[in-house]
Amino acid sequence: MRTIAVVTVVAVQLFLQIPATQAAAIDKAASRTQKQALAQARSGNHEQALVLLDGLLTRYPDHYPFQRDALVIASWKNDCQRVVDGFGRISAKNQNRPEVLLPTAKCLREQNRVRAAIKVLESGQQVNPRDKAIKAELVEARNELDSQRYTAEGLIYSDSSDAGNLEWRMEGKVWGEVADHLFGYARVAFVRAQDPAFATGELNRAVFGLDYDIDRFTVGGDVSADLIIPGEQGVSGRVRYRPNDLWNLFATYHSFSEEVPLRGKAVGVTSDQWHFDSYYHSPDYVWEWFFATDAFNYSDSNQRREWYSEATYGYDLTEKYEKRVVLELAQSSNTLAPTVYYNPLSATSVIGGYKYLWVVDSRYKRHADDIYLWAGIYDQQNYGSAPIYGARYQQSYQFTDDYSLNWFVSLASHVYDGGREAEIDAGIRVVYVLP
Repeated sequence: MRTIAVVTVVAVQLFLQIPATQAAAIDKAASRTQKQALAQARSGNHEQALVLLDGLLTRYPDHYPFQRDALVIASWKNDCQRVVDGFGRISAKNQNRPEVLLPTAKCLREQNRVRAAIKVLESGQQVNPRDKAIKAELVEARNELDSQRYTAEGLIYSDSSDAGNLEWRMEGKVWGEVADHLFGYARVAFVRAQDPAFATGELNRAVFGLDYDIDRFTVGGDVSADLIIPGEQGVSGRVRYRPNDLWNLFATYHSFSEEVPLRGKAVGVTSDQWHFDSYYHSPDYVWEWFFATDAFNYSDSNQRREWYSEATYGYDLTEKYEKRVVLELAQSSNTLAPTVYYNPLSATSVIGGYKYLWVVDSRYKRHADDIYLWAGIYDQQNYGSAPIYGARYQQSYQFTDDYSLNWFVSLASHVYDGGREAEIDAGIRVVYVLP
């Protein structure tokens, strides 16, 4: 794999040489802003450059030089999703220009969308048959397709959210492109209870699915079954929509939810699950917002509804570190109580936190650590309010383009039915591109 930030010399030269007069006329102020954005990008301040260009694209959404500059700078920033999305908004006659075609093809290959990259390059070669850079990239892409690579992911983590009853969750997944715009994957998931009394709630599940990616939509679904317990099959469907570079919306339905509380699973309780989430970031990533909501219909007649929201503000962001303050809000309700699993009729939490991430100089491609400290109030119907608090430490390693690892450990003090519980959780995740 190549580093996406390095765009070919030919593409960069074209990017620097094409004049803005090739598109519709713009006012002098916009032209000055464009020059400022290019100056920021060349000095390495890619985020600020994109902020300036986003403002211009709001006024001139179809102006090719602004589209081109934003796409190329996004490739320098290694923001491949923005590169691919930006390419989709460029008119067909301009998509064959090498300065946008080459970084887009590289990003598609980085996303394991080799067939899509070949399609883009072949279209460009028809218009630019003598372009050596396009020809070389096309040869590389075709060679890569001949030795199609798949990505494997493994993770294991502990979960003590069911009133402190510890369970270990383990997953393995392999995925890759199986046709143009079409991705396939296989996943296995296991849950093991630390307390033998809950062994009947353990999970042994196999999942097979497909995702189809086109323009700003990804639609998909899967089928699943328990490897030991007969009759526990399931299906799911999902859709992801990226209306622009700032928003990401996702909705899914599972006929068999893997998120039923441990003690509920131990006595045979199952559920379906509706889920929706949205993510937003400001153009400069100073503001971020995440919202998620779920609906469960348990087989014991309980109906659970819950939502979670997290807003972060980055008050000091540099290439080497990030300092953010966080506000978390969460609320859940259940229609049936009491049950064998933790099931408050109504519960609300308000949490404030501080997050600090720093990049560590190392021999690896990237190594970053982060720590999150938080405290708040948890209010449960019939039990009143009580303070909650905790901390999490995480390390993220990008050893090479093909191999990454993350691990974390967290400590928290929570309250369940008026009683305080200490929670200690940990986990590790490994992603590897198979040879």
